[in-house]
Amino acid sequence: MITDINTKLWFGKYKGLTVREVYQGTFNNDPRILMHFLQHILDLGLAKIPTKGDYLYRIIGTDNKGNLLFDKTPTSLRPGFLNMEFLESITVSERYIHLYGQVNNPDIEKKDGNYMILGDLQVELENFINPHLTDNSLGDLDNLKNFRKILEAKYPDISKELSGFNFSGDMSYLLWSEKNIFDFQLDPKCKLKLELLPVTRLSCIRLLYIGNETYEYTPIFENTCCSFPTK
Repeated sequence: MITDINTKLWFGKYKGLTVREVYQGTFNNDPRILMHFLQHILDLGLAKIPTKGDYLYRIIGTDNKGNLLFDKTPTSLRPGFLNMEFLESITVSERYIHLYGQVNNPDIEKKDGNYMILGDLQVELENFINPHLTDNSLGDLDNLKNFRKILEAKYPDISKELSGFNFSGDMSYLLWSEKNIFDFQLDPKCKLKLELLPVTRLSCIRLLYIGNETYEYTPIFENTCCSFPTK
């Protein structure tokens, strides 16, 4: 029976974090975590930029003769696609996102003056990034909760450098652990202590276009309260 909210987890994706940090969310997360996460999802989105005529077909029923009817939606309107024509590459630092348009003249050296000017795409970028910050019902977008596994698999050297993180409180993981992990059970008094704490959630990423194809990004957090379900 766990009575101390500062007890560290010895298992799973939050191994090394305390019960309190899992419930409440960790503060002062290494900025490189968010940097690598944004680079990862933007690179995936860039790889999925659809060509003209790419569509997603979804069965919506049948006609009176029994023939299948399809709904045709441009893939560029689906989450996970960067609908940005003439975009060639993206780089993310600990504070900024920089876009590079397609090269104007491929016969000369790649440099700032040789890229197409994209202008302010703040809204498009925010609309692409923010759905990745929450769990999605289809499970087709990488989010911060599963990014830990992605880091360990794709970037093991980077993963070793970064300390444990939890940008949004995850009470559901504690509940899962009580049911599935041997000898993990929170004392009722421990739960009461946790319920008095504010729970941090990363609600969105705000971008500010500062010119020269560059955006300053800021994580926006909100505090909420949670309660353990009563039996």
